[in-house]
Amino acid sequence: MVTNDAVSPVVGVMLMLVVTIIIAAIVSAFGGGLIEDTKKAPNAQIRYVGATWDVDGDNTVAPGLVFEHAGGDTVDLSTLQIDLRGGSAICLITYNDPPSKRNGLNENRARSDVRMEKYGAGLSKSERKNTRLNAGERFIIYGEVYPADAPSSLKESPVMAFRSDRNENPNAGNAYSSGLFGVAGGGTEYILSDLESGKILAQGYTVGEI
Repeated sequence: MVTNDAVSPVVGVMLMLVVTIIIAAIVSAFGGGLIEDTKKAPNAQIRYVGATWDVDGDNTVAPGLVFEHAGGDTVDLSTLQIDLRGGSAICLITYNDPPSKRNGLNENRARSDVRMEKYGAGLSKSERKNTRLNAGERFIIYGEVYPADAPSSLKESPVMAFRSDRNENPNAGNAYSSGLFGVAGGGTEYILSDLESGKILAQGYTVGEI
């Protein structure tokens, strides 16, 4: 005599396997999407070179802090931010923050519309604007030109102004962040990081001039 008692359990097991496979596929696809959405942190070594007040050729405007790509992956300047902390002064600057438009600042900065660009003798304007930074290349993070009524000795001292204007009225006195920072004697801490991944690429204290 033929019996079909075992058919139902077999079908049940097969259905469970199919459901398990479908769930596994969905989880795998979702997990893969999350991984793709997470930006890969660049594996690069960035070192601080020093502060400069000198114009490096016709296309560069000072003052600023100079860094160097010491090795590793290509770094995109447009994804960088620097966090400066010195005494009671705090300032956070990204590549896309425009030079301050506050009256009395940056009369000599009209040639630069970004806060970070490549730095080095012999670079053309287009080469400086290229945001892809390779090992061995340097870049500058621009500070602010001092007000016309600032003491003449200020320009020669190891102090640099930084200001981020993220409001419609840059003369209102409520910049997003601003301050004077000691940039040669180690009185200011810098944290340079990648905005997309959050990875810190360089951290230390500003010591030295170039």
